[in-house]
Amino acid sequence: MAFYFFLKGGDSELDCVADGDCYLNEEFFEYTSYTSGCSTSGKVIWLYAQWVQDSNTQTKRTDELFSDIVTYVTTTSYNPFNALYNNGCYDTAGCFKTSSDCLLSPDTIDFSALCSSKRKRSAEGIGFDSGDIEISVSETTQRSEAVCNSGYVSLGDNCIMCTPGSYQHGSECVSCQQGTYQALSGQTSCNSCPSGTSTLSEGSTTADSCQDVCMVESVAYGSSSPPANWLVARGSPITVTCQNGYTLDGKVRQVLTLNSCETTFACSKVEITTESLNVFTDTDVELTCHVTSVTPPASCFWSRDGVAMTTSASVTSGDEYTCKTVVSGIQESSKYGCSVESGDTSNEIQLNVIGLTFNAAAVTVTEGREHSLVCAVTVPPTSTVILTWTKNNQEVGSRVQSTDNPSITHLSIPSAALTDAGDYSCSATFLDIGTTTSQPATIRVLAFLRELSDVSVITGEDVTLECEGTLGTPSWRKDGDDLVGITTTTLTLMSVSATDGGVYECSVSVGGETITSTAILTVSDDGITQHPVSQTVQLGDSATFTCVAPGTSTYTWLIDGQETEGDSSTLVVDVVSERAIVQCIAGTYHSRTAVLNVIGIPSSSKSAVIGTAPSDTGKLACTAVGSNLISIIWVRDGIQEITGEDSSVGYVTYSTLESGVVGSYRCSARYEGGVVVESPPATISTASITLEGSVVEPGSDITLSCVTSTTPDYIYWTRNGAKIHTDNTFTTIMGETTSTLTLNTVTEESSYRCMAGSLTDLLVLQSDVAEVVLVRFVESPSDVAVANGGDGEITFSARLHDTNTMECDRGVLVSGDTENGVTEFTLTIGTVTETALTVSCSILSGSGVEIARASALMITTDTPEITLSSSSRVVYGDTLTLSVAASFLTSPPSVHWSVNGVVTGSSSVTMATQNSLTSALMWPVTRDMEVTATVHQYDLGVVTTATKTIIPYGVELVSGPSTAHVGGSYNMTCVIRSDESITVSWSKDGEQMVDGVVYNSGDRMYSVLPVVNMMTEDYGLYVCSAQFEDGATSAASHNLVQSQDCRVPEIENAVFPDNQGRSC
Repeated sequence: MAFYFFLKGGDSELDCVADGDCYLNEEFFEYTSYTSGCSTSGKVIWLYAQWVQDSNTQTKRTDELFSDIVTYVTTTSYNPFNALYNNGCYDTAGCFKTSSDCLLSPDTIDFSALCSSKRKRSAEGIGFDSGDIEISVSETTQRSEAVCNSGYVSLGDNCIMCTPGSYQHGSECVSCQQGTYQALSGQTSCNSCPSGTSTLSEGSTTADSCQDVCMVESVAYGSSSPPANWLVARGSPITVTCQNGYTLDGKVRQVLTLNSCETTFACSKVEITTESLNVFTDTDVELTCHVTSVTPPASCFWSRDGVAMTTSASVTSGDEYTCKTVVSGIQESSKYGCSVESGDTSNEIQLNVIGLTFNAAAVTVTEGREHSLVCAVTVPPTSTVILTWTKNNQEVGSRVQSTDNPSITHLSIPSAALTDAGDYSCSATFLDIGTTTSQPATIRVLAFLRELSDVSVITGEDVTLECEGTLGTPSWRKDGDDLVGITTTTLTLMSVSATDGGVYECSVSVGGETITSTAILTVSDDGITQHPVSQTVQLGDSATFTCVAPGTSTYTWLIDGQETEGDSSTLVVDVVSERAIVQCIAGTYHSRTAVLNVIGIPSSSKSAVIGTAPSDTGKLACTAVGSNLISIIWVRDGIQEITGEDSSVGYVTYSTLESGVVGSYRCSARYEGGVVVESPPATISTASITLEGSVVEPGSDITLSCVTSTTPDYIYWTRNGAKIHTDNTFTTIMGETTSTLTLNTVTEESSYRCMAGSLTDLLVLQSDVAEVVLVRFVESPSDVAVANGGDGEITFSARLHDTNTMECDRGVLVSGDTENGVTEFTLTIGTVTETALTVSCSILSGSGVEIARASALMITTDTPEITLSSSSRVVYGDTLTLSVAASFLTSPPSVHWSVNGVVTGSSSVTMATQNSLTSALMWPVTRDMEVTATVHQYDLGVVTTATKTIIPYGVELVSGPSTAHVGGSYNMTCVIRSDESITVSWSKDGEQMVDGVVYNSGDRMYSVLPVVNMMTEDYGLYVCSAQFEDGATSAASHNLVQSQDCRVPEIENAVFPDNQGRSC
């Protein structure tokens, strides 16, 4: 309401009023609420006022009156208390006379007419609308540059309060840094977010802006958006893009959620380098899955045709891992793949299963009948197969060479004989794979080992009829009648008579097949008196049989029922080659039959050649004949006896021996009576094939050499399981064959094999896998952190050729263990003091040319130290900038500041260099300070602290009463800290005052200014200044205000809406 008196006091200065043409309508005053100014910052009160022109109305003085009013209010400043006091509205009690309500007025009020005038007419005359005059009530204390309280900054004559989300720093309102917030206005610092949280931008206004945040880590073998080292809210989406050939969870690009600060994203590559393999049915196949990843997969998951199959553990080698699995007894062609826990999946490998179909099962064939066997095999593209038949492990029939798919072969037995019985197998030899053999099928021949023949005997003799089949038991008949109960192979008749003569029949039935033998027994009073006698001889020996019939001169000899040469009573067989039934016919008499039992080894297998693998074996076979055979034993190198696998068909016994032991073997047949027959020697020997891998420099040419101890018909080369070359131009020197494969400009690592095959022996030799690997860093040097002045150590590994060397541009390099061609290296650098030291190591060729280079960063870390922005003295009221620096590798450290034990968020962080972080704290100095910076260095895994004590000098404070009564006496005290002589002075509202009383106490100086008998003009802003010897100054102020409650007087028609009164 002081403005009412201000306008009233200036009324006489308006020309229109002075001339008596106008007057101030005191009943028209009206105030509005606070509202925004037209062109100002802050808040304003609008005043409605009206001057009335009541005379000389023929001359319109509106424009003149408005101009005078504007000039008056914009050029005149006043003290509102003086305005009230001078107009009699202030008594000795310090209260307005008209009311006990309170309204605190500003110390001074500046006026400006900033809004355009709007005129209107009324019954009383011409007046001004509410837009005419604006009164600013921002807390300005002087018309010159404003001196503002803490939390405010000056804007011309006005003081502007710093808004939420900012704080006062010197003459500016500064936005709260990331990680801090401020909910209130007029503050000098921001609040730190709780540990583990941060705001995501500057200028945050609420604690709710502090979110669980994480720093985005770099993506191995890929990139992210937001990029690495960005701070994002926990739970934020992260877009990960993998490098070419790499995936994450099976995808090249995907959006993931950062649910934890521990979460890292890494792309990986999972692959099976072999595209396809041809394998045999029932074989075991080892599959290898290669994983490139920064972290080892715990397991690999294998699948067949998309269906989960098994798991296998991984084996580590740098950033490369391998998983292996064995597919046992594979039966059908399928696609196999592997995957890891992350969901990344490899390509699929096609296993083409070569199936061998053999239609034979165990079968019984009657002697003389026709029988055939069929064998078919699937043949992969570009392959050639050789089909062979074996009986009891010895080759029979003809070979078939074919590229057809399928390839089919037949084995025909036009008339089954006893010698056709045995175990038959079909084998398929692939020139680029190896040999697969079917399970054996047994053919049994139903035939007579001993059968009936006509015989003549003399009355009273004993006679034995013999009938034995290869299978089953016989049944007997005489003259068409069954001899019930007789199932033995012999039928003995004692002291025969004429009634015993007749037709005898022996039958053997097996599996629906029946064979029958018939003979006539003749009984007479005379006949053959000496029958041929059975005997046993060795193969190649001779045998003599005698037959005597008195009165008979004509003799005929039968061998196996067939007439042979010889017409005397004696038969000589010069070279015995096989078992036979011998009988003579003397006149009309038939002798008993005699068995020529031949013992020996008519055949045995040739020597066998095998490969050098532990699983490689050779098969030897031996056939022994003779019905009185006890056993067959194999003898190696004349010493060790080995039992083979035997099978007998009648008087023929087959023995096979499978062995992987090199040596000379004989088959020993042991018969009754101590007779031993041995086969010729057969050897099992190895045929080696070798292929050495190579370590090559990228881009170079190499030649691989495959050496075998055989003379093969062909040599095949494969890369990663696929055939790439057939060599028919190899050279053989002194029993050693060499094939070469030249690789030009090698840029990739691959697995090679060579295979040598012999069509004669059907032997396929396969070398071990030979790896062609590149000279390279296997595990590159990694960045390390080193204490300043300490020794730094970097470890890495590399695969080198014999001619390669490793060099580093500094330090001492020591090579360690070498495993699987990979050598470990350790580089030590002593007394590292550089902030960021780049160390490079190079692989050099034999001629010194650099092949590969890898670098690492060695970061030195100092004990953090707090530094000030200025080295001069610290004065009360200064705003200090304190900073601390910390180095890092990949994870910037975090810095937390505290002042006198209270954590503050008023810090800013900047990246000074690539691997150095600087954190700065800006803080106003109002007292002694102990500042602590806590640095979390994640790369080192340590927490270090730095502490600095700040001792300020100058005017520490000005104290005095917060309010004062008119007429009272008070002291204003100025407290100064100084370590030197200083000059102290006082001023009030900018006007110099007499100096106060000064005295010293310890490190403080005190200046006391008494204010006696307070008058209204004594109220104001008191400033105490201290000047140092170097001319630097320090000052502080105290605002002394009236102590009584006060109120605007009530005036008719003066309206204060919204209860605008305030407490003093």
